[in-house]
Amino acid sequence: MSGTEVLQTCKQALDLGLISQQDYDQVKENWKRAQSLKASFDAGLMDDTEYAQVKLDFLASVGLSLAKHCKGKEATEPKVAGSTTPNVSKPNTRAPVRTNQPEVPRRTSSQPDTKSEPAKDRVHASNGGRRSESRFHTGNNLPGKSMSGYSIDSGAVDAFNLMKTKSAFPWLIWKIQGDQVVVEALGSGGYDSFLESLPESECRYAAYDYSLTSTEGRKMNKIVFILWTPDSASIKNKMMYSSTKGFFKGQLDGVSCSMQADDASDLTEKNMHSCVVAYMTRK
Repeated sequence: MSGTEVLQTCKQALDLGLISQQDYDQVKENWKRAQSLKASFDAGLMDDTEYAQVKLDFLASVGLSLAKHCKGKEATEPKVAGSTTPNVSKPNTRAPVRTNQPEVPRRTSSQPDTKSEPAKDRVHASNGGRRSESRFHTGNNLPGKSMSGYSIDSGAVDAFNLMKTKSAFPWLIWKIQGDQVVVEALGSGGYDSFLESLPESECRYAAYDYSLTSTEGRKMNKIVFILWTPDSASIKNKMMYSSTKGFFKGQLDGVSCSMQADDASDLTEKNMHSCVVAYMTRK
């Protein structure tokens, strides 16, 4: 039985009153986490050894969470003297969740905030970037969330639209802060400044307004979306950004092509030029 079929079976059990809403929510949460991490493995963000280790950690965490959940239910469900519990055969709603698809970490309020960055990883005005203006941190989320549970601050898309329609800045950098994707920096310098503004050990999303001249001599601009996943970033950080990329990019209308870079050598102007030319050739 596939993971989707397991979830459907649990929903049917919930509708029939065979399991509680809390039981169903536990299964659904673990299913979402497992699906997201498998997608990260398929995207090549971890090798077989790393995948096997994270899978074991996931199975252990699922077992612990279910044990706590069951213990809590026993403590809160009073027994009536003289009564017996009906022998209702409940579907196995938990065991199927222990699939071969391990966990994608989901940000919660108790987890550390990604805004606590090392000083060397922060964007400074001296290298061509500047801290995002408060008007782009609206606190208002766009509808929906990624599979891994992250939402998009509306200001993150507003800034992109200004870059696209008004050429307000040559590049943008976003980060995941708490459970939101928010603007981190608005570009004010050239390509070198953009590269210097990417942190050395944390992932980021970025967009670059790339200018080029066609063979007919016509100047044009194409926006390139970048997933920055440096080798020194943690596996958890890479999975967090990888599993949210599709949802976030889907909110940005006007991206011409995409790149993924593990270090600065992947993100040369030559490589970006090739990405844009390949996009124009496909058209």
